[in-house]
Amino acid sequence: MNDFKVLLRSSITALALSFTGASLADTPPSDDIALIERYFDRLTTVYESGSDADDVDALLSLMHPEVRYLHSRYGADLTRQSWRAAFVRNMDRGAYDDAPGLCVEIAASIAGYEHTAISYRYGREDSHGICQPDNEPGMLAVFWVEGGLIRQIEELW
Repeated sequence: MNDFKVLLRSSITALALSFTGASLADTPPSDDIALIERYFDRLTTVYESGSDADDVDALLSLMHPEVRYLHSRYGADLTRQSWRAAFVRNMDRGAYDDAPGLCVEIAASIAGYEHTAISYRYGREDSHGICQPDNEPGMLAVFWVEGGLIRQIEELW
C-alpha cells in the first residue's frame, strides 16, 4: 500500500507540474540547481565515517530557518531542530560510516513554480572524481527554494 501512495503522490506531483507549463525540457534556475547540488554534497559528507555536528550545521546552513523535511514513507515531518537532532542521534549510534567518495548524481530535474523535482541516485566517485551511480532505482525529491535557501524537501520514494 505504501508503494501505491508513493506512486500516486508522484503522479499527482507530475500532473501538478504539468499544469504550471513545466515539462521535462524545462530547466530550473541554475541558482536552485547549484543549491541542490551543494545540499547533496554536504549530505554525503554527513554520511561519511568521522562526520560530526559541524558537518550537520554546514548542511543546515543551506536551509531556511523554517525548513521542513518530509518523507511520507517513513513518517518523517522534521523541522530544522528535529532534523538536526536526528542527524546527531544517528551519528552518536554510528549509523554514518560511509567511506569518502559517496556521491549523488542528479539524473533529471523539472522546474515548477518555486519548486524543483529532482530524480537522483547515489553512487561512488571514480578515480577521476566522476560520480558513477549505482544500479539501484532512482529516487525522487521535490525541493522548495525560497530566498536562496531550501524551504522544504519532500522525498517521494
